[in-house]
Amino acid sequence: MGKEGEGALALLGANPVSAALGIGGAILGVIGMKKRRKEARRRRRREKRHALTAQNQLISSVKDIRSEYRERAQFGRKAFELGQQRGLLNFGQQSDEMNQSIGQTGLAYSGTLQGQKSMMEKSFDQENKDRSQGFQEQRFGLEKQLEGDLRGVQTGLLNLEATAMERGYSLGPKTKANINTQAKLGGY
Repeated sequence: MGKEGEGALALLGANPVSAALGIGGAILGVIGMKKRRKEARRRRRREKRHALTAQNQLISSVKDIRSEYRERAQFGRKAFELGQQRGLLNFGQQSDEMNQSIGQTGLAYSGTLQGQKSMMEKSFDQENKDRSQGFQEQRFGLEKQLEGDLRGVQTGLLNLEATAMERGYSLGPKTKANINTQAKLGGY
């Protein structure tokens, strides 16, 4: 053995078996590291696929959420309109009955019946205001629920993006959570 070979053996402990085991361990360590890195890349690709699927589902759910709330708003609007029609019908019927009663008694300008008719008109007006207020409160509640649901989707997208950055991959430009959380369900 030359001087170089003796120097290498001296570095490895002068025992050829120890040297061989050390070199073998180093080779196995390199192979193991490559295998772990490869598995980590596979895991990230799988995570990214699942994250992209979740992202697409969240984004597509916005349309469904808005559609559901529009439908609920239409039901509320229809109920309000039916209530208004029912109130108008009742008022017309009561007004006709009052007019007949006034005509039959010949007391067209008596204070009692005219007072009752005036109270009936005020009552009808108040019922309309109450129905309108109830409808506006219902609409406001629906809009707040819709905004909350949309913010939930937006938060889910932001969480996906944060997880992706933490794990070392990107979900692309769709993840910026550009979801309009404004709820405009319209009036009546």
